[in-house]
Amino acid sequence: IIDQWKESKEYGKMRYIRITMPPGDWIGGAGPSLSSDEPYPPIKQEPEMPYFDKETAGLYNSFVNYYIHQVNAMRFILGENYRVTYADKSGVLMAVESISGICGVIEMAPYNNTVDWEESILVAFEKGYVRIDLPQPLASQLAGTVTIMRDNGNSTPEKIRPSMPRISAMRRQAMNYVSVLKGECRPPCGSREALEDLKTAKEYITLFCGQ
Repeated sequence: IIDQWKESKEYGKMRYIRITMPPGDWIGGAGPSLSSDEPYPPIKQEPEMPYFDKETAGLYNSFVNYYIHQVNAMRFILGENYRVTYADKSGVLMAVESISGICGVIEMAPYNNTVDWEESILVAFEKGYVRIDLPQPLASQLAGTVTIMRDNGNSTPEKIRPSMPRISAMRRQAMNYVSVLKGECRPPCGSREALEDLKTAKEYITLFCGQ
C-alpha cells in the first residue's frame, strides 16, 4: 500500500514517519526458557572504537542492540537514506530527514509497559496514513494489525483494518535465514544496508553526546 501510494500520488506525498518502541513485555508469554546451560564458546571481541571513549561506546552498543531494527525500518519505508537531525538529551527521541526531505522520528522510550507491548509505525501521507502495530517479538501465532486511512476528497473517507496472517515473527525470520543460506532467495537486508544502519547509529550517538 505504501509503495502504491508513493508511486500513484493518489493520497499526496509521503510527509512523515513515526516509529515508537517503548520498553515492555517483549517475550509475550513465549515460555520461561530462553537460554541454555551450555557455555558460550570463546569469542574474540572487536577492538574498541577509536572515535568513542568507553562510556560513549557503551551508549552506542546499547542503541544498536535495542533500536537498530527501527533504524532499518525507517530506511526501508522511506526507500532512501536519511540523516539524523536531532537527538534529545533525555534519550527519548531521534529526529531524521530523508534525502528528498521527508521527516521522521524514532521514539525510543517515551513510557514503559510491564505486561504489554506497544510498538508501532505510522506512515503519514497528505491524504491518508498506514499504521502498523506490531505484536511482541517472541509472540507466537499472534498477528500484528495494519490500519489504513484514506481521505483523498474524491471518495468516501474510510478506515480499514485487514486481517493479517498469524505467523510467528521469529519463526519466519529463521525460515528466511535458512532460505538465504540455501540460495533460494536474497537477504532481505544486505551488508551494505546494514552498514548504513551502523553509520546512522554513530551519527545519533555523536549528536546525543554533543561530540
